[in-house]
Amino acid sequence: MSALFSPVAVSRQRAARRRAARRTAGRALLALSFALGALVVAGTTATAAPTVASTPTFTGVSGAAQVPGTGQVPGTVRAMEAAEAASITLTASVSPTVFTTNRTALTFTFAVTNTGTVPLTNVRVSSFTLWYGLFTTCPQSTLDPGATMACTAPYTASGRDFLVNRVVGTGQATGQPPSGPAVSSEWVSATATRSPFEEDILLTKSSPQQRFTAAGQRIDYSYEIVNTTDVTLTDVTVRDLHPGLSPVLCPTSTLAPGARITCAAHYVTTEQDVARGAITNDADVTGIAPGGEILRSAVQSVFVTKFGTSGLTVVKSVAPATFRGAGDTLTYQYLVTNTGTFNSLTNIAVLDPQPGISPVRCPDTHLAPSARMTCTATYVTTCTDVAAGAITDTAAATATIEFGPRIASAPTTATAVYHPALDLTRPFPPICLPTVHLPPVTVGPIQVPPITFQLWTIGSP
Repeated sequence: MSALFSPVAVSRQRAARRRAARRTAGRALLALSFALGALVVAGTTATAAPTVASTPTFTGVSGAAQVPGTGQVPGTVRAMEAAEAASITLTASVSPTVFTTNRTALTFTFAVTNTGTVPLTNVRVSSFTLWYGLFTTCPQSTLDPGATMACTAPYTASGRDFLVNRVVGTGQATGQPPSGPAVSSEWVSATATRSPFEEDILLTKSSPQQRFTAAGQRIDYSYEIVNTTDVTLTDVTVRDLHPGLSPVLCPTSTLAPGARITCAAHYVTTEQDVARGAITNDADVTGIAPGGEILRSAVQSVFVTKFGTSGLTVVKSVAPATFRGAGDTLTYQYLVTNTGTFNSLTNIAVLDPQPGISPVRCPDTHLAPSARMTCTATYVTTCTDVAAGAITDTAAATATIEFGPRIASAPTTATAVYHPALDLTRPFPPICLPTVHLPPVTVGPIQVPPITFQLWTIGSP
């Protein structure tokens, strides 16, 4: 058979004819669309536009030019395309994926990818765990289209993580395109779990005191120990190396298979614990099997946090409490107190709107919990105060809670009374004459009577 009529050649000829037919149909359809024009959209009646030589224009209800088949004006489409062109995605991972002790170092990695078609600037990752925020660093702040970078956040497993047996790191990436609003990724997370190995000695550590408020308070710890092996353990010992902890007392150091004991210890809080705001200590248990093998429990931690309130008060006083007249100088004192037991107060300011009073001066703008300070201001009395007979002044204080919001105290008042007592040791203040308000008096025109001069005749002498 000739190669011209082979099955392969015939198949190729048929495929070429099908491609040619599709091209011809496409050109015909395109010509037909230009011949018939386009249909008007956006809620109007669909009518065929007349055939014109130039590119057809599409209009909607507003009369603005629209893009064929979309019902959108070109500016709107460009804005939509720009918004769709900028996008960012994020994936999260953690290494290692398991932790066994209270000081296991973990590293969370957040891979940021520019999945759009425009470059992104100010790229960053916001991340946190169940208890704390994560300090995430990225190698750069810009990301080209299609590029990926890895941002990392170190973390150390702590006592609170052992309460839930996992560490979950959650993050979100954001970036700024050349125009339009910033874009953000979905929130993603990675989880490291506590090692699920079987423990030969089971330890449960707890404390009935979950909070403390000041130094000198006692914290009690209990250690429940269970021998989960099928042999008797000797020299069972609780190891808790927290500084200042009392010796751990156990009823026995020998545990039969399945036996259970509870040991106890206590601790007294210090000023350092108050400053740190929490107490975390770790413990584990060791025991010796009959063959001399040392068996150990997993590390258990207890987290006791400082608990307190935040508050601000101010008490105002004036000295002297009386004034003799205008020109006397009064000194106002404002006793400001941080009534809280947990956070310090910063940016402390005393507000006194009394007209004519000097600025209120304080020795400091910071107050530790339960601390206090006295601020001062001065005022010179006037004749208006003399006429009123007393001066009642109101003030208040504001401050910012450390790592918290801004708060204000309740208002406080102080009164100075007018008392014109004679004091020969100092000059008497100027006398304030009372203001007399008389009704207006209207004086009319004065009538002057006419004056007549008589003639005098001088005779001869």
